[in-house]
Amino acid sequence: ASCAQPVTHRAPSLSRIVRPACRASCVQPVTHRAPVCHASCAKPVTHHAPVCHASCAKPVTHRAPSPSYGNWRNMTDFEVGLNALNGTLPAEYSAWTTVTTFSVRNNFLTGTLPPSYSEWNAVKAFSINDNRFTGSLPASYGSWTYLTKLSASTNNLSGTIPNWEMPTLDSLSVFQNSLSGTLPSTLSSMSGFFGSHNDFSGSLPATWSSLRMLG
Repeated sequence: ASCAQPVTHRAPSLSRIVRPACRASCVQPVTHRAPVCHASCAKPVTHHAPVCHASCAKPVTHRAPSPSYGNWRNMTDFEVGLNALNGTLPAEYSAWTTVTTFSVRNNFLTGTLPPSYSEWNAVKAFSINDNRFTGSLPASYGSWTYLTKLSASTNNLSGTIPNWEMPTLDSLSVFQNSLSGTLPSTLSSMSGFFGSHNDFSGSLPATWSSLRMLG
């Protein structure tokens, strides 16, 4: 028994798994570079604006309303706004007793307003704004008993607003003129009055109780 060597049982050892190391010297740096376009390959872009030569510009011809139009006795709507008309309003147009709409706005008309237009018995809209009319608003226009809209703004009118009695007048626009005096109490049916940039005095008439727009 003394010669027997004791047997020692050992479990097999698991060797550590060593991962191969990657040395810093073997790693190649990655460089990201943007594509380079050399100046020699870039073509300049030239933007050309359209050119209008003087030869293509059409001259503007100013023409006056013809008095001969007064022969059109059945005229009901005369609308020639936004044109290049000049001269004065012909008195011959007073023959249009059936006209309901008269508009010459945004032109170059001058002179005074013909009092004879009071013969228009059916006119409902009268627009002469944005012209160069002078003188006063004719008192005779008070006979327009069916008028609903009168626009005479941006002219050179002076004097006062007449004591018109227009029972159906809804809107009166006379801003940017040289009108003065007090406002007439007779225009009691209006819902809109635009009279800024004038020389009016006094206060708003108490009879203007229907006003909804004031400027």
